[in-house]
Amino acid sequence: FGTQNKFQNTYDFGSNVNTSNSLQKSSSRGNTLLNNYTLTFDHAFGNHNINALIGYEQISSSSDGIDVRQSDQALQPNYSFFQTSASQTFNPTGTFDANGLIKSQFARLNYNYNNIFYFSGAIRRDADFTKFGPGNQYGIFPSASASWRITQSPFIQRMDLVWLDELKLRGSYGVIGNSNIPSYYFLSSYQTVGAQNFTADGTRNIGVGQTNLPNSNIKWESLYETNIGLDAEFLNHKLFATVEYYDKTTKNVLYAIPIPLSAGLGGTFQTNIGSVKNKGVEVVLGYQNRKGRLGYSISVNGAFNKNKVVSLYGNNTNPFYDGSTDIGGGYGIMTGNAISSTQAGRSFAEFFGYQTEGIYSTQKQINDHPQFVGDTAMLGDLIFKDVNKDGILSADDRTLIGNPNPKLIYGININLNWKGFDVALLFNGVSGVKLFNGVKAYAQDIFSDGNTTSDVFGAAYLGSNQLTSQPRIGYFQTATSTFIKDPNGNYSKPNSYFVENGSYLKLKNLQMGYTFSGQVINRLHMQSARLFVMGNNLFTITKYSGLDPELSGSVTAHGIDNANAYPHTRIYTVGFDLNF
Repeated sequence: FGTQNKFQNTYDFGSNVNTSNSLQKSSSRGNTLLNNYTLTFDHAFGNHNINALIGYEQISSSSDGIDVRQSDQALQPNYSFFQTSASQTFNPTGTFDANGLIKSQFARLNYNYNNIFYFSGAIRRDADFTKFGPGNQYGIFPSASASWRITQSPFIQRMDLVWLDELKLRGSYGVIGNSNIPSYYFLSSYQTVGAQNFTADGTRNIGVGQTNLPNSNIKWESLYETNIGLDAEFLNHKLFATVEYYDKTTKNVLYAIPIPLSAGLGGTFQTNIGSVKNKGVEVVLGYQNRKGRLGYSISVNGAFNKNKVVSLYGNNTNPFYDGSTDIGGGYGIMTGNAISSTQAGRSFAEFFGYQTEGIYSTQKQINDHPQFVGDTAMLGDLIFKDVNKDGILSADDRTLIGNPNPKLIYGININLNWKGFDVALLFNGVSGVKLFNGVKAYAQDIFSDGNTTSDVFGAAYLGSNQLTSQPRIGYFQTATSTFIKDPNGNYSKPNSYFVENGSYLKLKNLQMGYTFSGQVINRLHMQSARLFVMGNNLFTITKYSGLDPELSGSVTAHGIDNANAYPHTRIYTVGFDLNF
């Protein structure tokens, strides 16, 4: 259940202009019903233990809502709707699916021999009636795992290895299904919208327009995963380590491909695009101990991953281009230019654009370098590389300019406690990663009205300022008394000038506390009392010039720092835990 009351006033800030105010009131309600039935079986005989489970699950949901909007009125932020007018819109909404969103049958069998050997097998049969059409609604997903506690084996125990506390070898294989796409994209949908309405002979007629491009062949995405791991503990459980190898192949990858305007429809086309492989090694190493009243532990973890597109559309020679088509967040920066390229044999969604070779500082450099047809660069412009060496610059010179997939993801955990005081620190970081700094492109560019900040004006290659690393933002044309904005495309063409090293180390969480004990606790009839202070996202060590190198985003916009993205919030917390 949710409600929203929103007032948007007019504003005019640089290139961002809103000439119409609006008042919106909306309310929505949703209900989800989960039916889950299971039957379990447990039996032990001798050194053998068996556990089995079978079950059925169904999820159904319904929702309804109402949305009312009014604009271009003498409204104030504290006003409510006070009249009905032609500018007012009324939109009731609601959905219900009697078939249920997902129906599942599942079974699992666990076997344990004398706490030495463990085996497990499971299978699921899922049916999603709202995401896939007839013939593709069902998916079957099996899994199996096994482990061997080597230190519990008799031949190891006879060796009397006092320094070895635990050693376990494990492995698993399984398939996981994914149906996380919008509903009913396997069918054509239609809507009565303003663009289809028309007037004939003075009569207003309501038109119906198609809103999506259906795909009746869309099917479940399946993740095939293999894991092999080794867990060990030494020195009376003080030293511990884990090493794990994984191989994950995602087949029939679900993806929303942007529909070109020439198709007559907007939006995206939901389809299965190919297969992607991720494989690597995860390592955990830690140590914990106590010296008198001081207890401490430290652990380090790291994951080395390699990402590769195995196949694409069944035709490995044709990449597709996507990513953020407007890294300015609606502010007109690089609009209509794809920034990522996905192609077979490479990592998923690598940055795509022009490779730069510095900034023109002499006229001779300009004369000796290839140029775009019809355009000539000027001093202060970026030097775009002629990748295909054909003597001219064109869209064919675009190439891969950075990989947003990190080579290493790591973390550090530190815990200390002494006489009731405790400290816990959590660090995380990545290494070997590139980011596309869209904030830099937005901040260094100028507004559409020709204004900019004094910092940009003073730093850019403009007028007498020719000793700078920031490209030219334009020039003043004396004959017409106008400012010509960025004719070389320094800020409108995706290029490697905005690709930066995104490696970082961040103090993600710090917590300090004190636990009270003794007579005060007893007199107040409390079991425990703890005072603590905590901070999140306290500092970041990085060479990245943007606001925050820890970025989120869609799969194909991963690593693109949009101008409208918020950095992670720094949070301070003070708390008191009491248990009676």
